[in-house]
Amino acid sequence: MPGRDQAVHDEGGMPVDQVLDASLAALDEGRVVCVPGLDDPSLIDGLAAAEGAVRAAARRGAS
Repeated sequence: MPGRDQAVHDEGGMPVDQVLDASLAALDEGRVVCVPGLDDPSLIDGLAAAEGAVRAAARRGAS
């Protein structure tokens, strides 16, 4: 699309330099997970909780 910054992929996304800047800023703040452009950061908490539940279920199944 004319006048549009280079996208990360065909569907859109942030330009690479903005992703890099956001990632480095997050590292400086001590954050482990960074999802630049995510409007609702609480979604990451939900993802982490779901991953924890899957890991716990896998541990129970391995016993």
